[in-house]
Amino acid sequence: MSFDISELLTLYDVVTFSFPERYEDLMREIIEKATRLFGVRRLAIVLREGERYKCIERWGFRRDEEVLERIKNGGENSFIYLMRNGEQGLLYIEPPGRISEREKRLYTIFARRIENIIARKQIEEKIKNSEQEKKVILDSIVELLVFQNPDNRILWANRAAAEYAGARSEELAGRFCYEALHHRDEPCEECPVIKALDTGVPQEGIIASLEGRQFFVRGYPVKKENGLIEGIVEVSVDVTERMQAEEAFRTIFNSVHDAIFIHTLDGKIIDVNQTMLRMYGINSKEEAIKLSIIDDYSIPGSTADQLPLLWEKVISGENLLFEWKARRPVDGSVFDVEVFLKKISLNKKDVILATVRDITERKREEELLRNLFTHSPIGIYIVSEGKFQLINPQFEILTGYRQDKLIGMESLNLVVPEDRKMVRSNAIKMLKGEAVEPYEFRIVTGQGDIRWMEETVASIWHDGKRVTLGNIIDITQKKKFEQKLAYISLHDQLTALYNRAYFEEELKRLSTSRKYPITIIVADVNGLKLVNDTMGHDKGDELLTACARVLKKAFRSSDVVARVGGDEFVALLPRTDGKTGKSILKRLRLSIDKYNEEHPELPLSVSFGIATADTPEQSLKEIYKKADDLMYQEKLNLGSSARSKIVNALLTALSERDYITEGHARRMQKLCQDLGEKVGLSAQQLANLSLLAQVHDLGKVGIPDRILFKRGPLTEKEWEVMRQHPEKGYRIAMSSPDLAGIADLILKHHEKWDGTGYPLGLKEEEIPIECRILSIVDAFDAMTSGRPYCRTKTIEDALKEIRRCAGTQFDPRLAEAFIEMITSEKFSAGEKEVAT
Repeated sequence: MSFDISELLTLYDVVTFSFPERYEDLMREIIEKATRLFGVRRLAIVLREGERYKCIERWGFRRDEEVLERIKNGGENSFIYLMRNGEQGLLYIEPPGRISEREKRLYTIFARRIENIIARKQIEEKIKNSEQEKKVILDSIVELLVFQNPDNRILWANRAAAEYAGARSEELAGRFCYEALHHRDEPCEECPVIKALDTGVPQEGIIASLEGRQFFVRGYPVKKENGLIEGIVEVSVDVTERMQAEEAFRTIFNSVHDAIFIHTLDGKIIDVNQTMLRMYGINSKEEAIKLSIIDDYSIPGSTADQLPLLWEKVISGENLLFEWKARRPVDGSVFDVEVFLKKISLNKKDVILATVRDITERKREEELLRNLFTHSPIGIYIVSEGKFQLINPQFEILTGYRQDKLIGMESLNLVVPEDRKMVRSNAIKMLKGEAVEPYEFRIVTGQGDIRWMEETVASIWHDGKRVTLGNIIDITQKKKFEQKLAYISLHDQLTALYNRAYFEEELKRLSTSRKYPITIIVADVNGLKLVNDTMGHDKGDELLTACARVLKKAFRSSDVVARVGGDEFVALLPRTDGKTGKSILKRLRLSIDKYNEEHPELPLSVSFGIATADTPEQSLKEIYKKADDLMYQEKLNLGSSARSKIVNALLTALSERDYITEGHARRMQKLCQDLGEKVGLSAQQLANLSLLAQVHDLGKVGIPDRILFKRGPLTEKEWEVMRQHPEKGYRIAMSSPDLAGIADLILKHHEKWDGTGYPLGLKEEEIPIECRILSIVDAFDAMTSGRPYCRTKTIEDALKEIRRCAGTQFDPRLAEAFIEMITSEKFSAGEKEVAT
């Protein structure tokens, strides 16, 4: 909106008041301004008090009834302004003649100013005259109100003051006003509150905070009955904008951003402002007004030729806004401007006001915005009346639709039908400012894919109307990751069954449901620790996953199957009575038998417990405990038989390893038997020695092939793994009644005569004789039959090595007996063949 100079001065006079304390002084000032500035012949102010109206001023009227009748009938020369939309009352102005648009604009500004003054006066009156309403006032008015004692310490403050200070009202109590509100270390200069204390009468003035805000402050002394001041009520209004506006009014002509030309109707320049001089590079106003708008300030050619036609339109009363190529007379440089032309009255003469705005930067910004819009990695669109009006290339990529398909399409058509209501609701909230967080939804792309999008929207002006600006980013990968995290939080990673946390939540949920009877089946994998200790945790994990597969296949989709411990599983069977549960368990046991027939190398042994809650009165936690107890009873009953099955499977696996062939076992047994008889072992010792020769390396079933069959020397870490096999073999043997008798021999079969063996470091006679015999025979067979880690030796070389190691690795007496046995004539050629 543009103003002429006289209008600007009038406007400044309209909005400035002296803020008199008494209503009658205020009314006098209002009437003075109305008559002087507008020639008003009648004026009335009517305030609303509840459901009634009270006329507080009726200048030019004899009775209140006249005012109400005139307001009711109105007329072309009547101006009525509803203060606070009628809630506060109204202002009636009656000028001598018909009201022009200019006067209507000024009347409105004048009325708004009176409206604000009266509102503040009403508040001030309440503060001074109604102590009982103090609590209501504190939290209902927008002005900053504080009550201070004579030492400038705050006794109470309203909500507006507390919010401005960034604290609660009670936190301000005891603090200095100038410290809490204006962030100063000492009282403000010319403080009206201090003046009110000194004089005992209300004072007012402008106070500036350190942050640059300006406040209109009034101090009202509160006196006791004896006339002494007990405190000050301080009313502060932030008038920073008003003060800035008044300053702008005082300097508007010379400090506005736009260049201003004032022309006579024939085009002669009669005045310019300082911005014009800076914009066009001219030193003085005198120099500027000598030049011609066509010849000097415009570029030659078609652009300047258009100006006479435009000028005629403005003279006829039309306001024009257009872009123009302007020229600086000093150097001839051309720049982009936006020109507004309007005919106004200045000193009772018609002139042409031209405001010129340099839009060079705006043009650059528009180009930048076009580039950002075009090359943005975010999908951007504009929707008007629910349909796409503009979209950027990234939006095409994200949606999989070409621009010609999108323009004119209903924007919600892209959204998955189930999400449309949610998208519409969230968009409305964001456009109203009720929500700021982006919302997520799914779209169907042009290729038919479902993709997740995150969107924000805003309301903007475009092509003269309100439209919706939206931007979207593809968060499909993020949603997949979130879904994966959600899955992981509820599922066991090894078996993909539900985890304990989910099971406990389901147990809690079902306990208050209508899905009774509920049966609980608890399952525990037998011998898992033995498998882990001997064959490694990878084999144990295989056993667990196999169990999970069998369980999941046996139960129904409505059942909840979870892994709740290392080797423990549980199934919740809603709407399942005890008879049906036992039938399901029977089918499950048959499934395990079938699995073991197909996988004899590592059989699955599982102990079960089952219990049923028929009604909600039975605690599911107690039923779960009952099923768990029954499972442990079965586990104890199975005990050794379950472990024996696993041991037998391990022995089978051992026999299939390349290094323990049937020939090796036969040679070991024969040589151990012969040496045992030669040195006089008992029948029991010979039987134990024979069995030891077959299973002494049982623990190696858990050694990885990469170590067991490695060609060349082992590393220290590999030796650490290898040295564990006697202990693993011992644990396996202790789990089997058939092997428990030689478990100690398996543990000690790698001890050496000089104490450097493993795992116990025994020496000499501490080592069982069966182990000392096995040590010699095993070394001889390894040297003469070949192993991955050493070259095959002749019998003579092998015996030399045994003699060399007698007294360190081997029992020297037994070593000599073994050498004698191999080299004796009694050891026939057929027996030598067996030995080799």
